[in-house]
Amino acid sequence: MSQAGSGGFTPDEARLARQRQGMTQFQLAVELGITPQHVSNFERGHSALSPRVLYRLAEILGLPLPDYSEPRESRLDVLEREMADIKLMLSDLAASIAELRSALPPPRSSR
Repeated sequence: MSQAGSGGFTPDEARLARQRQGMTQFQLAVELGITPQHVSNFERGHSALSPRVLYRLAEILGLPLPDYSEPRESRLDVLEREMADIKLMLSDLAASIAELRSALPPPRSSR
């Protein structure tokens, strides 16, 4: 299928560029942070990629950039970023708790 890939190249052009570079769908998927099945579906014209992934794909394969002024963040991207922020806050909280515990006197034995 040769539909436009929501940008400056078609899925067929992306597949050919990937093959020219000697990359497998798995290798490209790892670089893009998506599944190999998603790469396969995109190359066959069965699914679309987010603007962020399209930009990264264009960079990796040396394809013309999509026609967006800047990539939009998908809901998944926003949630992943928020989860990373929460993990960082929890790590900081755990470090603070450990610091407070080390400042407390040792517990008395109850004999």
